[in-house]
Amino acid sequence: MFALPSLLIVVGLIESFKFITFSTIFTFALMNFTFAALPLLACYLVLRFLKSARNTIYGGLIGANVILLLLMVLSLWHSHDGFIWLVYYPLAVAFIFIGGLIGRSISGRNEDCA
Repeated sequence: MFALPSLLIVVGLIESFKFITFSTIFTFALMNFTFAALPLLACYLVLRFLKSARNTIYGGLIGANVILLLLMVLSLWHSHDGFIWLVYYPLAVAFIFIGGLIGRSISGRNEDCA
């Protein structure tokens, strides 16, 4: 579930720092992992609290991972443009909603077929 946020941290550490200390790694990793993983965690907790179907939860998590991957790729092409990450949370909410709807429609089809 948290593979892409972890990958983001590793890529950021490799590209950003020339002199790496333990406190720098800890601070960078903690802040960036929290920033990247928060939509995933919120999606999971909210959908579990609402007792959503498993496919709805998976669809929401896939939607959050899609937007994170998309922004990671865009930030590699435009490495000095930090404004890309300003749209992460609004787009994550939209992609989680869309992914959840797709997952819900898939689970509805599976229940109809059974």
